[in-house]
Amino acid sequence: MSDLLQSCFDVVIVEGHLVFANEQLTHIADERFFIDISEATFRQRRAAETRWGPEPAWFIDHVWESFIKYGQPPAGQGVVCLPNP
Repeated sequence: MSDLLQSCFDVVIVEGHLVFANEQLTHIADERFFIDISEATFRQRRAAETRWGPEPAWFIDHVWESFIKYGQPPAGQGVVCLPNP
């Protein structure tokens, strides 16, 4: 099985709201996908996330503002934009 995985698959998935902020990373990617999300959906999902315990409102606001400022896909880079699920 490990031989099959090593010989047939050469995929690395990088995700996160700041992934498009790294110009070097976006230039070496073969495929780029951006899943659009509304602020309401973001806040609903963030509130349901319990891995790190309760998050203060200022932190959730900061994450959303960072996404708006740095997390948008670069224009003209061949990014496939998918609608809000």
